[in-house]
Amino acid sequence: MRCADGQGNRTSSSHRPQQEFSFLPPNLCSMTSHDELHLCIDGASKGNPGAAGIGVLLTTPEGETVCEIGESIGQATNNVAEYKALIRGLEEARARGARRVVVQTDSQLLARQMEGRYKINAPHLRALREQAVALCRLFPGGVTLTHVLRAGNARADALATQGARLAARP
Repeated sequence: MRCADGQGNRTSSSHRPQQEFSFLPPNLCSMTSHDELHLCIDGASKGNPGAAGIGVLLTTPEGETVCEIGESIGQATNNVAEYKALIRGLEEARARGARRVVVQTDSQLLARQMEGRYKINAPHLRALREQAVALCRLFPGGVTLTHVLRAGNARADALATQGARLAARP
């Protein structure tokens, strides 16, 4: 789906087979430019709210890893972590000159909220969604957001878990 902008830009979610991704050290990112990038995101919170982290994996359409990020975001809920992963991933894609981004998330809640199908009551979550939608509008070729099963998002999940573990350290 295109990131919903309140104008009804929606499509249904679909499931994709899990791709094989290269395992690189955390936060290893190349600065080469790509017209289209694929973005796998995940957020994790141990305690909800609790120690939280984000996982971001940017690849080329052929599956070549461009960037991996697994980092702490401090104390947060899982939903906040999911949004922060999306925002960070979109920022990384923009920094690499992407004109189009294909996003995969295993958070059905995030996908439905971005589509505008689920209402967001919490003001801080509405602000995060607005930030994500504003970033989506910066990509001339658009942003497609797809909900996938957790197994289809394994590397982003591992990176987010790594970030949450870093947040839990004293």
